[in-house]
Amino acid sequence: MGLVSLLVERGLSNHGQNNKLYSDNKILIIRSLVTACSCLSIAAGLLAFYWFLRMNRKFRHSYGQIRSFHHVPSADTLDSLIMTLIVSDLCKDLNYMIFAVISFVQGSPQSGSAYCSASGFMIALFTEISGV
Repeated sequence: MGLVSLLVERGLSNHGQNNKLYSDNKILIIRSLVTACSCLSIAAGLLAFYWFLRMNRKFRHSYGQIRSFHHVPSADTLDSLIMTLIVSDLCKDLNYMIFAVISFVQGSPQSGSAYCSASGFMIALFTEISGV
């Protein structure tokens, strides 16, 4: 049995609502939630970025003395890795927020548009970089 017929049997089809799966009110709620969550995530990322820059790194001096393996990264490598993770997560959240703003202003973009392709690529790229 195909996925579409399974969805129709479960009552998840549009049932004549102008080819929309969700009503306009539900779409507005979903877009509002996406915008709010992405704003909160951006604020948390900026706070983590600030705290990481201000962090006292005295504990890292003893890190080099307890190395028991040859391939343990240095403190500078770990710092750049953490900064890369924070920045890539910020970029991913910014991409989600831009999509929500565009959806509020112009409606949902077409699936084959250049924006949709670029946005999908950026989300995939930043998700891979941030290791989520």
